Amino acid sequence: MLSPYVPMLFMGDEYAKDAPFYYFTSHSDKELVKAVQQGRKEEFAAFHWDEEPPDPQAEETFHSSKLQWHKRTEGKHRIMLQWYKELIRLRRSEPVLQNYGKSSVRVDPLGQDGFVLHRQSSDGQQHIFCLFNLSEKTLTHALPNLATRWEKVLGSKESACLENSKEKVNLLPKQAQNEEELQLPPLSVSVYKEIQ
Repeated sequence: MLSPYVPMLFMGDEYAKDAPFYYFTSHSDKELVKAVQQGRKEEFAAFHWDEEPPDPQAEETFHSSKLQWHKRTEGKHRIMLQWYKELIRLRRSEPVLQNYGKSSVRVDPLGQDGFVLHRQSSDGQQHIFCLFNLSEKTLTHALPNLATRWEKVLGSKESACLENSKEKVNLLPKQAQNEEELQLPPLSVSVYKEIQ
């Protein structure tokens, strides 16, 4: 959602659907049904599963793949849906995120543990930095000297994004100075934009 490309969400991703999505069919030709069932078994043999893949023709396979819409309002599912809504709002409201030019995008690794996504306006005058910590340890990163001050516009460790709101997290500051070192919490995403 923060990249310049068309986002792809598979059904239920927007609320962290936890039910599997199986391949299912509703063929009437018995030979075709048999061929599909055999093909699926052969295709998944290399995975060495303890059990065979679900029968694509079985009605149970279809029913177990259906979206469970009621979950969108519960616990972690509600939180994830709100997160995606906020990402969509940012994408629509921030001019920098509406610049789809590849030359205005830069990604810098944070070792093996994370990365920084830098987006800028087509004229190079406005900037957004998306800080991704993919590890279970705190990472340090200094905001660049492209602006005097930076404002956090999104953070995955804010209490609204946590299933357990009592979880103790060292939050990143709401505002930061250029070249200020930030302590990125484990398994987090934070977005900073420059203050004009």
